Amino acid sequence: MKIRQFVNTIKKARHSVLEIAEGFLALVMFFAVLYFCFNMAESFLYKDWSNTSVMYEFISFVLLVLLGFELIRLILVHSIAVVMELMLLIIARKMLYPEIAALDLLYCVIAFLLTVGGYYFYELKPLKSLEDITK
Repeated sequence: MKIRQFVNTIKKARHSVLEIAEGFLALVMFFAVLYFCFNMAESFLYKDWSNTSVMYEFISFVLLVLLGFELIRLILVHSIAVVMELMLLIIARKMLYPEIAALDLLYCVIAFLLTVGGYYFYELKPLKSLEDITK
């Protein structure tokens, strides 16, 4: 009986240690994203905004910051929905490169549609009829 209690205590302690480690990792990641955000935002003040490549760079920067925050959320939440949202952001960021090849763009669109479809069936659970909308 005492061995079983000891094993249960070890399992609870291990779970607590892992939660603390994940929280610490998320906190470090949060400060790293903030540091990156402030340093990159300062560099955008001195860029020539009449150039379209600066706008592509800015959009890529915003998506990269969002990826960082989504990764923090994934560390803390452990949800398949968060994984799917993270995948959608990664695919969207890849699709915004101006030099992307047509075949790569097609692969991104297919991956995006598959991820949205999986998200729809997993998280949103399709409606059985139009009457469900009004309830």
